[in-house]
Amino acid sequence: MNISLTTLAVVLSTMLFQFSCEKVTSVVDQNFQKSYLIPSAVGNTWIYTDSNQTHFDTVSVTGVYNNQGYTWWKLENNSFAMVNCYNKFGVRNDTLFNTSTPKGGSEQIGLLFIPPSDSTVEFVRIEGCIGNTIMVTAYYTTYTVPAGTFNNYIAYISQGWREHDSLVIVPGIGIVARILVVKDFPGLPGYTVKSFLKSYVLHKQGCDD
Repeated sequence: MNISLTTLAVVLSTMLFQFSCEKVTSVVDQNFQKSYLIPSAVGNTWIYTDSNQTHFDTVSVTGVYNNQGYTWWKLENNSFAMVNCYNKFGVRNDTLFNTSTPKGGSEQIGLLFIPPSDSTVEFVRIEGCIGNTIMVTAYYTTYTVPAGTFNNYIAYISQGWREHDSLVIVPGIGIVARILVVKDFPGLPGYTVKSFLKSYVLHKQGCDD
């Protein structure tokens, strides 16, 4: 999979423009080395909305347990933004994992999100029997959504033959935006799905304490 830096810049610029005129409700200074990608504690809650702020989805952490060297956080999850987390995600060091069960097979653990590096890196996320290549890039600048303006964010980008999926994580806050663009194809109309963080409640930072 190849994505030009120009394409990546255009997509991220479009995402930033969506809420450039929104009222800033908070400014949080984040640090990649000191914050987990998605901070977890029972009761942590994220509320997401669409571009028009007419539809709202809620994700909450409802429980935690340890298994096979991972800390697993149970979710009540109906959000497009966090759909790849399913009903739980696992943490080990600074990497997040999910589980999938191929038809006729047993549950398998796979990569969900990896931390960024000094340059763009890639990893493969298994979804069902399909592997999707995800590009990971850290940006040391501000990013604004309805929930506020944050310093430093990570972009996770995947590109298919019709789909362009962009997801943004602010370390220590969690997923703040996701935009899926599906192109038109003969007999198959295109569409766009957008989800942005509206508000959140974090009881404590970190995943393992």
